[in-house]
Amino acid sequence: STIRIGFGITLFTIKNRVMDTDLKEILNRIKFLKEDFEMLQDGRWNLNYSDDSGIEASIENCDKIIKAVERLNKTKDAKVEV
Repeated sequence: STIRIGFGITLFTIKNRVMDTDLKEILNRIKFLKEDFEMLQDGRWNLNYSDDSGIEASIENCDKIIKAVERLNKTKDAKVEV
């Protein structure tokens, strides 16, 4: 894909903002997943008694991480015309 930039906005700035947002989202969601595993490990979260809402949230976090990484890959591969 080609991105056209005008009005003095540099592609570098736009790419960095997109990448920063995605990286922050990935880091935040990985922290949630780590906490889920820690709760499983120490017994605070027992899957046998769970209503599955926590499991669904963990799966959703994984899906959002995957989408953010895919966006980063697309941003990285974009061709630019200034």
